[in-house]
Amino acid sequence: MRFRAQLRQVRVLVQVLTVIQRVNRNEAVFKLSARRLLFICSEGGAGKCQVLCSVKTTQVMEAMRIESKMNDEIYLKVDVGTLLRVLKGAERAKDVTIKLGVTALKKPVLQICMVMKGTASHDVIQEIPVGVMTEEEVGDIDMPECAGLGSNTVSLFLPPIVDVRPFIERMGKIADKLTLTADTSHSPDGVTNGVLEIRTQTPLFSSASQYRSLTIGKPCDSSATLGVTTATCIVDCKKFLSLLEIDKISPTQVLMHFTDSHSLVVQASAFEELSVVFVIPCVS
Repeated sequence: MRFRAQLRQVRVLVQVLTVIQRVNRNEAVFKLSARRLLFICSEGGAGKCQVLCSVKTTQVMEAMRIESKMNDEIYLKVDVGTLLRVLKGAERAKDVTIKLGVTALKKPVLQICMVMKGTASHDVIQEIPVGVMTEEEVGDIDMPECAGLGSNTVSLFLPPIVDVRPFIERMGKIADKLTLTADTSHSPDGVTNGVLEIRTQTPLFSSASQYRSLTIGKPCDSSATLGVTTATCIVDCKKFLSLLEIDKISPTQVLMHFTDSHSLVVQASAFEELSVVFVIPCVS
């Protein structure tokens, strides 16, 4: 098993890891392949929040050499916080190489070699302990996706995050849950005039914000029932705030799939080479 590459867009990886760490700062699966890089992360326990980040390999790496018995794909378990901290330092380097190596005790590490900028050029080498996953472990990965959501799904494009975040942050200080309702029943053409209502309620207080004239998206599940025009998801306020961290990748569009009382799935894309899938389970 071998892996080595030059990092050409460290900033993109930093943005991706910044999003992931809001779900789990400790561990993520890092898939290496010549075609795409994947980060797969989830919370522990039942009703877990999940995130999948996918970026085209050539967008962030070049001169890659990768060999493995699993179709030249390598799956690593990596500490998100540690990798993010090292890559933030690598942003200031003029040349960065990343490779899979071993320590003197034969423990696998992700080695990041940096040639730093300055009048006196010097090298910095950081080693991050990783776990190399077996084929059986790879088969057990719970991949976040929007397929199989169910039939009662309504899809809307999220309003600009800069408009949504202030309300969510205020409500998060007084309530634990948000009720999100997607309504497309007033659309004359099935494409425009969608409505998103975000509501929170406590025994002493109730507040709601409505966002109108939203573009209606297509359900990502082929089993979705045609004619369903409304769906409601009750989600944890902090988890919804976590998904708003996708603004770190400067998304060009963010599509939300509402499945009644099941889950909220958010698909974001920043450009052709970078996408994020965020799954938030509904709560009662």
